[in-house]
Amino acid sequence: MTPRFVFHPAARDDVREALAWYDAQRVGLGDELLEIVRAAIDRIGEFPDLYPEVIPGVRRAVLSRFPYALFYRPHSSQANTIEILAVFHHRRDPATWHRRAAV
Repeated sequence: MTPRFVFHPAARDDVREALAWYDAQRVGLGDELLEIVRAAIDRIGEFPDLYPEVIPGVRRAVLSRFPYALFYRPHSSQANTIEILAVFHHRRDPATWHRRAAV
């Protein structure tokens, strides 16, 4: 059964900000990032335990071509649901996504 994905509201903002920044660098580059994010989500849907746990219950999928990682966890209150906590640039302070995981 394919899991349902739920985005933390701040994770949606992460994606929007990254897409806008990359599109400002070169038209279409944001679309390329979005394709890679979608591919990572597809892999997570197929193999939720594929990526390493970075803190208890939270896993990290490092994206190809872009300096970003996708942080996710199974949703604690809904079976077969995966929560995307962050789509985060490697140079950002990890305390930000850690706070999202603590909720």
